[in-house]
Amino acid sequence: MDEQTPRSYSGEEHYYSPKDKIKPSTSRSSGRRLLPIFIGITTILLVAVIVLGAVIVHLLTTPPQTSSRAQGSATSTTIVPTPSATPGSTATPGSTATSQTISKNLTIPCVDCGGSGPITLELNKIVISVSQNKTLFYFTITNIGSSDIQEYFSQIQLQNPEDASMTTGDGQGDGGAGWNLGPGNNIIHITTFPFIPKQGVKYTLLIKTDYYTYQNETLTF
Repeated sequence: MDEQTPRSYSGEEHYYSPKDKIKPSTSRSSGRRLLPIFIGITTILLVAVIVLGAVIVHLLTTPPQTSSRAQGSATSTTIVPTPSATPGSTATPGSTATSQTISKNLTIPCVDCGGSGPITLELNKIVISVSQNKTLFYFTITNIGSSDIQEYFSQIQLQNPEDASMTTGDGQGDGGAGWNLGPGNNIIHITTFPFIPKQGVKYTLLIKTDYYTYQNETLTF
């Protein structure tokens, strides 16, 4: 029996062609490999943006240390303690004198008394009371004559020659302005001015009694 050659049919090659075999998708596998890399790069960029933003905010809200030190140094050098008022010291005109007691022991000579005059006048001290808005002058008045004397201050005034607004009215004595003095006797007379003198202002003390005129004295507080 003769061998028979297998019969080939038209189109059989096409049917079993390798082209028609199902191949795995290369695009899906490549996407899976790139996804972790993409996530990693995105995370790094996000962290970098957050860190950079924090640094910028810190720089904008925090003043430079050098400026802070300079300011502290300037403040410390400009702090100057307020000096205490000193009798007779020169101060800025216009500022109010502080409460204080000023010792004077100043003998005020009589310049129109027909000689030495029967009355001597000594300014012992000046007391400035800011809380009471008063300035008190303490005088010792002595009768050095040989007879009784009845006298009073017809003028006792603080005058500012450069500014009339700083001139006071006549001061008021304690228990009235007049006094009676026997020979060799003396009294302490307190004259009250209802104001506080200004520092650095030169006042002229004017004193007259009913019969006598005393030397003008310059006082600076």
